[in-house]
Amino acid sequence: MNITIHKNVSKIEKSIRAKLMDFLMKLDADETSPGLHIEPIRNSADRRFRTGRVDKFWRAVLFKLSGKTGSSWVIYGVYQHDDAIKLAASLKLDVNPTNGVTEITLVDKVDSDELEARLAAASTETELRGQAPGDRAAVDELQPDNEASRAHDTDVSTESAGHQGDEGAQIPATFVRAPADPIFADRPLTETLGMVTDAQLISELGIWRNVVAVARSCRSVDELLNRLDARKIPEWQSDALLDLASGTSYTDVAKKLFGAEHDDADVDGEVAGVQPIQVPVSDETGPGDLSATASEKRSDDDALIAGLRTSAAQLSFAEIEDQEELKRVAEGGDFEAWRVFLHPEQRRWAQRGYNGPFRLSGGAGTGKTVVLVHRAVRLAKVPVPVDGLPPRVVLTTFTRNLASELDAQVSTLDSSVPRAGQLGNPGLYVAGVDQLAFEVLRGATSDELTQATTTLLGRPHLGIKNRGDDSDWDRALETASEDLPERAHNRVFLQDEYEQIVLPNRLSKKSEYLRVKRPSRGVRLSRQQRALVWDVIEAYRVRTATNDTLSYVEVNHLAALIVEARAKAVDLPTSSEAERRAAYPVDHLLVDEGQDLNSGHWMFLRALARPGRDDMFIGEDSHQRIYGNKVVLSRFGINIVGRSRRLTLNYRTTEQNLAFGLNILSGGSFTDLEDSAETVKGYRSLRVGVAPVVKGFGTLDEELEYVASVLEEWLKECEDDPTLKPEQNAVLVRTDPGKAARRLGDYGVSVQSVGKGLIKEGLPVVMTMHRAKGTEFRNVVIMHAGSDEIPSKLNGRFQPEDYIEDFNLRERSLLYVAVTRSRDRLTVTHNGQITGFSGRPKEYH
Repeated sequence: MNITIHKNVSKIEKSIRAKLMDFLMKLDADETSPGLHIEPIRNSADRRFRTGRVDKFWRAVLFKLSGKTGSSWVIYGVYQHDDAIKLAASLKLDVNPTNGVTEITLVDKVDSDELEARLAAASTETELRGQAPGDRAAVDELQPDNEASRAHDTDVSTESAGHQGDEGAQIPATFVRAPADPIFADRPLTETLGMVTDAQLISELGIWRNVVAVARSCRSVDELLNRLDARKIPEWQSDALLDLASGTSYTDVAKKLFGAEHDDADVDGEVAGVQPIQVPVSDETGPGDLSATASEKRSDDDALIAGLRTSAAQLSFAEIEDQEELKRVAEGGDFEAWRVFLHPEQRRWAQRGYNGPFRLSGGAGTGKTVVLVHRAVRLAKVPVPVDGLPPRVVLTTFTRNLASELDAQVSTLDSSVPRAGQLGNPGLYVAGVDQLAFEVLRGATSDELTQATTTLLGRPHLGIKNRGDDSDWDRALETASEDLPERAHNRVFLQDEYEQIVLPNRLSKKSEYLRVKRPSRGVRLSRQQRALVWDVIEAYRVRTATNDTLSYVEVNHLAALIVEARAKAVDLPTSSEAERRAAYPVDHLLVDEGQDLNSGHWMFLRALARPGRDDMFIGEDSHQRIYGNKVVLSRFGINIVGRSRRLTLNYRTTEQNLAFGLNILSGGSFTDLEDSAETVKGYRSLRVGVAPVVKGFGTLDEELEYVASVLEEWLKECEDDPTLKPEQNAVLVRTDPGKAARRLGDYGVSVQSVGKGLIKEGLPVVMTMHRAKGTEFRNVVIMHAGSDEIPSKLNGRFQPEDYIEDFNLRERSLLYVAVTRSRDRLTVTHNGQITGFSGRPKEYH
């Protein structure tokens, strides 16, 4: 028996989840159990419709499918007894005749011509008033057109600018440009959805004609989002229209929803169109219709079962694999709903195998981390093909705080997944990348340390008492020759030269440095100038060796050398496949926040996993690079050409907040880990909210008083609604959260300043923008967003132009990260001039 649940199930009240779980477990064990009271309903719209007894008050609404392999159940939701009975007259499980996708249809007694007339009248009225229409009752009556329309017997030409409806009325193929053409993502609707014909939407994709009419009638982005959120529109149809509205090409939308599971080499190939799945279409009217034979009914039901497994249907339905999964779904909350109903795009990247490293990019809130967590849990349960042993899976990220967040998400997703206690052990191991590197060094022998430090640093370095800091470079600079050019006479340049050129190339001698290539460094150096730079580097190395200190970057490079040496000794042509696999500590490596990792990180991570199938999976967003320098993965032996994809749907914040954030990015030029230009094309949110508030003040005290009043308002909402928590509200600052917290306390608002520790319950949060990376809050205030705070001021005698440009790019990204932490409301405050990174703030006053 198979059980599939509809997304409605994740929205039921917590008080009845345990009862639903009990019902589903009994159904899975024996569908004929009399205690379930599974009953057909007289005069139902679908002969498969059933209700089942959850308790005296609640009834489960479900469909029974009788396929070739046995019974399958589709659980639609839980309703009060009378409401469940009423649903029988209008609820149907259908197969879309164009594409084979299984859909829930609500059959209302509304004539389709009447409905289209209402939509046309509403649109005309809107234009006369100059207002955007609301979410009208007509939308609540959305349904497939009559059966003739469902079968698409209307003549629709893909070559015409429009097409004739059943009564000869012209249906526009594109939007008529409104006086104020609405912008969705970064393009007008006339240039995106407006360029796709009705023929493509209806006859090729299979979107209901009335849904297309609704989309065509919209005159604002908010209206489009609200209208397509109507409960009677299948989610795949809304998703396709919003994809198109945000600028995704018709070909890409068709491929995403209905394309075959293409291999890596062909994943970006063009498709001529959608190849519809040929399925039988039934005209069932209810349990009283006895005209269909048992074999015909099985054929229809098999088509429904097949349609449930399409990528498009999986936006609304999820198949439950076993009782443990069933229990997690029934007991779950928001996280579990998000877990089970992965978007088909996310599901693909979480489940597919790849013949080498794979990169998944996407803007803030698009679900990259979601995919990594799912993928890590899945891989941890699949034995290694070579020897059938449990796999060694590592999920890592840039900071310890982010690693803790990942670890918590893994536990919530699947507490039973096998865990590893340390690097190299079977199971799933979650840790920050620096933690992994230190673990390797702590476990190294003295001979391994001697060899690695001599290779990297030019001398043995066995003691690691402390982490080095910037003062080591400052002291080394004091030894610099007066002939050292000014552009090289600063700590930032020397440290970057060391980390980007010297360490990755493992240079231990001056002669090696004089010959090495220096790509992407910006500052040209003559041979004589290189020699002077090396003298300072050598002084730095002598100082750190004397003090027994190493930088984080050096630790990662040393760890890479140690792991490489161990693997080299065993990974030989004469060794067995099992022995060669065991030469590396990791089978599957998953990396989150890849944009912030440096050269040492990447060389170490590449060394951990043997190159091959599913060796590395990297999540990154170059628009969120707030640490370190740009890197190109191919320089570290990580080839992702042809194995790189992008997520564009934002699940966290509102369209208004996202637009504000994208406006911040518009002033910068970004490149990804393949050194290709990064774009925000297609980024969108499905949620409508209020516009961000930007407030400027003459003094700091005025700004603090206002922020305190905003927090008091949000705290009052928490008092009125116990489901809202104070810690879901945050104040983000560029620096010194402790001072900000104290000053807010002076105005009567108690808050918690959060640094390295975890967020506690009961108080609003104040933290730096850097610390906020990887978090999300219901409401956010970005405080002190003035030009004197963002970008931060650079120190030093001279900064290379390319460094200043990259520094400002990271500061711009930092503000974008801060903006996109908010789910609902965003407030930005400043005293004095607002930061130049804010884009066009006047639109948000």
